[in-house]
Amino acid sequence: MTSAGLTLSEQPPIGAAATVDLDGRSPTEIWTNLVSSESFQTELVRSALDAGRGRTYLEFATALEGLFSGGEVAEIDTLHGSIRSLVLGVAKGNKSALWSFLRETEKLGTGHSRIDDTVRMARLFALALENQPDRVVPTVAFVLKSEFREQRADQRREICEIVAELSRGCNVHLMGSGLSQRWLIETHRTDLPVSAECITPRSRGPLSELVDEALGELNPDGREAVILRQLSDEATETLSNHSLYSAFQVDESRVRQCVSRLVELGLVDTFGPQNDRKVELLEAGREYLSEVSRQSTLSECVSDTPKQYSQITCNTETGTEKDGDGRFHQTTVQSRPNKEATVATGQNTDICIVKEPVELDQTEKERRTKPVSYDEDRNIATVSVRAGEGLPYLVSVATALATPWFLNDELPDNWLESIDEPAMILREGRNIGGLSDRALDDRDELRSVLAKWGDELEGLTTEYHHATGDNKKDLASEVMKQCQGLAGSIVHLLDAADIDVIREVRVPSGRDLQKLENLSESIARSTIIQSKYGVFAPYRHIFETDAGKPLLSPEVDAADPVGSLIGSFVIRGKDVHRLKPLLESALSNLGEFLDEQPEFTIPVTVREADRREFAVTTTWMLKAKNFRPTREAVSLVHGLTGSPYDVARALNQLKTEDGVRDVRPDEIRYALSTLGEERILPGQTPTVGKVVHALLQATEPLSQVELADRADVSTQSIRNNRDALEALGIVSIERGAWRLNLSFRTTEERRNPVTPELVGSTFTEAVDALLTAILPPERYGDPEDPVGGVLFWPPDPWVLVDNSDLKPWVRLAARLTGTECPDSETTISVEPAIEQTAITEPTKTTA
Repeated sequence: MTSAGLTLSEQPPIGAAATVDLDGRSPTEIWTNLVSSESFQTELVRSALDAGRGRTYLEFATALEGLFSGGEVAEIDTLHGSIRSLVLGVAKGNKSALWSFLRETEKLGTGHSRIDDTVRMARLFALALENQPDRVVPTVAFVLKSEFREQRADQRREICEIVAELSRGCNVHLMGSGLSQRWLIETHRTDLPVSAECITPRSRGPLSELVDEALGELNPDGREAVILRQLSDEATETLSNHSLYSAFQVDESRVRQCVSRLVELGLVDTFGPQNDRKVELLEAGREYLSEVSRQSTLSECVSDTPKQYSQITCNTETGTEKDGDGRFHQTTVQSRPNKEATVATGQNTDICIVKEPVELDQTEKERRTKPVSYDEDRNIATVSVRAGEGLPYLVSVATALATPWFLNDELPDNWLESIDEPAMILREGRNIGGLSDRALDDRDELRSVLAKWGDELEGLTTEYHHATGDNKKDLASEVMKQCQGLAGSIVHLLDAADIDVIREVRVPSGRDLQKLENLSESIARSTIIQSKYGVFAPYRHIFETDAGKPLLSPEVDAADPVGSLIGSFVIRGKDVHRLKPLLESALSNLGEFLDEQPEFTIPVTVREADRREFAVTTTWMLKAKNFRPTREAVSLVHGLTGSPYDVARALNQLKTEDGVRDVRPDEIRYALSTLGEERILPGQTPTVGKVVHALLQATEPLSQVELADRADVSTQSIRNNRDALEALGIVSIERGAWRLNLSFRTTEERRNPVTPELVGSTFTEAVDALLTAILPPERYGDPEDPVGGVLFWPPDPWVLVDNSDLKPWVRLAARLTGTECPDSETTISVEPAIEQTAITEPTKTTA
């Protein structure tokens, strides 16, 4: 049963009779707001009745006299008599007294009444509890707002008196962030019955130590907190040092000192070359910000007020570009984990399909952002766009690539100067259209022409959005043509400069089939326009086009009649698996071939992200932190997450080591614990993901009841999945306590690492352990059983993926044992069949 008292919490209580914001209003206004609640009025009347229950009229009058006279304080008088008389009337069931009591109670603290009168009225709840110890006490909630901290100290103390008095007879909750709670204890420890022990502890996940240290070290109104907020306000949570320098009216060295301090606290990290260093927000920084109340605007936070925020991003805005819905978009720097995952997934194939566990771009700012980057070490450029159909995809890619900031600042200064192909090859071989001889010979002029082309395309797109009827249809055709031409030209120029390019397409879920087909056709058309055979773009050589055939044609080597896609595509989304068959169909049906065309082919491989992509992402992210990957580490992150992007984000939370060493299981545990529960084991039922996420957060084994409470699932649902989790070695249970089989962050388990036993074993062994645990003996030993028989000779455990109940567990077994899915890759030739025979092949002789 709920008891009286004061609780500091971050979450609202259930069934509160009233909830009042402490937002800078006077104590009288706070009381009036509280008493105006009908539920609170009901509880107040019930308290009057309970206070008098079982007492004679004289006994109750005496008790009330002590309550309302307050010793030296005069009795509270009203127009309808004293409050004591009205309470006595309420106890006797006098309806007239009841309504007068409620009206006068609401007026306390005003007119001739003083704020002390509200405090004495609050004592009525304590008097009722004293007389009826078993009564159900009401719940009252107060919300700490930033304005309360700025209020006059005397008013704060009076409000605290009301709260303290209510807590003697009510279940009072004071809600606020951990930082607000700590401030309240330090400032009003003599006014409230609270101490540090009263704070409702946050979920003590692995980030807690970092966040607690930061809360103690940083001034929430200081420059470091401003930097964190600026990073948080960016869609990619990443800013260059130059952007941060321009935001403050202080020396650059002072900004660098702040960034270094945030790095030491584990709230941010830095990356990139020294002349273009970038700062990124880490998970601990996000959690710190969630703990800190935003008490004032950025301009009020520090004495060296930042300049207007537009100056931070003015070098990244594209202008007036709009997508298919007419919304403004912005080109910005890609975050490190996203860039690393994009390059890792796109480098090993032509088109990589990445099924994400959650919906991407959940904020408007993320939906409007087109991140781009350039990897100097690997010489790879990336562009990321959001598109659910063809036209937004084409416009976004083309204009992002043509952004002056990307062409001039993100790419190397001399990238165009490094192209040694003559103008004739660029125009007639690579089909880089719309460029004058001067532009092709003068690289500065070429930059200007490409940027102007992008601006004109944005204007044409705006015109399309306002058009109607046939004019809109004609403009759509022209926009698509210009987009393909501009994007194809820049991709071929990058290739001529030996720069690879990866296009990431973020596909929103829930798109109808027609839009997905349209998107597939646009991507497929891009692949052939942005492909090459030698230095030749194949599109106009083999397809019917309005432009006709170019002047120069490639001479096909019969021994090597195979071209290639320039760079690659990464296509991401929660239901992106719906796009895969449509894309494969579009690649197989690109259009009408010319009657005579060069006999070469462009094979395009479509691949679903599997262990290879997870392994490369893990390797690169760990290398950036001075860690070496292990086979166990790759298996663990592949098994417990659903996307290479989640792996990159998790491993990015690790602090950089001074020297290079192998990554430990406890560090993998910490990294994975920073992900949300929906990103852990997303292929399983929600219960399994929640249970494993709760165990990742734990610092010691948990009882089944405690695990169910932390995971917010039933104990029965935990028991339903116990056998499979134990069989695959994900969890172990000793004396009723559950633990995840990954090392805790203790000295003992660092020296004696804990990992699932099946990591490193064979796929067949893992499936055998699974079937042993979930099948009855008679089925496990029956070679004719459709499930138990799959491991009899010849064993074929992959057959079990056709069983809907076993499919997620079988795929998990494959991931933990390092086994790739056999159907993860398809190769499609997007050109006509080759009829000529290579001279290296044997030919038939006639008799």
